[in-house]
Amino acid sequence: IFWFGKLHQVFADISQTDEDLNLQEFTQGMEKLGLRLSPGKAEAEFKSFDLDDSGIVNFAEFCMGVRQRVCPKEEEKRCHPTDVKKFEMAEMMEQHGGAPATSGTMVKNKTCGDFDQLEKQLKTIASEPGNKGLNKLWRRIDFNGNNKVSLAEIDKWVVENYPLLNHKPALLRAQQATLERFSDTDGFVEKKEFKALLLNLFYYNKLFWLF
Repeated sequence: IFWFGKLHQVFADISQTDEDLNLQEFTQGMEKLGLRLSPGKAEAEFKSFDLDDSGIVNFAEFCMGVRQRVCPKEEEKRCHPTDVKKFEMAEMMEQHGGAPATSGTMVKNKTCGDFDQLEKQLKTIASEPGNKGLNKLWRRIDFNGNNKVSLAEIDKWVVENYPLLNHKPALLRAQQATLERFSDTDGFVEKKEFKALLLNLFYYNKLFWLF
């Protein structure tokens, strides 16, 4: 719910003023989100969102485009045939970041259900009384015990414990977004910022997975 609650915020940021996206705005918006597409790939993605071939993408079409990507391949037959278009998540992930970007990631195709299950698991841990679970997670990610976490420590924690979230560009964007939220300029995530980091890890992993 928290992720999809940001859909309109993302769309408004990309569309700038008129609540519609043209190809240039779509391409620039993807770059703003950290997704650098080739001109051909950007145009192909834009056309897949532009359901009425009008040359612009409105918010309804944007939501539909996201929904199509959330629908797992094995569930395609259950979706209405006029709503479903083919999508190639694993291939696009490799094209965006190359082999290093997918190194250590899950071999099977990710689904929205996978993210939901892991998010529920971490929320259960984080909600333990007295921040017991959250403190336990923090001790695991703060490998050297200096009460601040580097990008390398985030990467190590994710690789060893939560491979579903192991997409390098998403980890970088999650760290940057967390630091920007707290106006933190030292490059390290502090304990008070840890909850925000967890949310951003899911947000940016889902974002990169969808596109």
